Amino acid sequence: MVPIPRLTSVESYNERLMGRCMELSGKVHWRKGEPEEQLFVEDAYAMAGLPEKPGGNA
Repeated sequence: MVPIPRLTSVESYNERLMGRCMELSGKVHWRKGEPEEQLFVEDAYAMAGLPEKPGGNA
């Protein structure tokens, strides 16, 4: 990233980044023809059952 972001907490940076991405996602996906926000929700639901670590339990 340019300029290099300065942060004190990765967690708070990720929250700000996610918020900004969601602000920009009010459009329809160029290939799928569905709202990007809906696609994000579907992806999050699909990944909910994945283990936190390889070979581990959720």
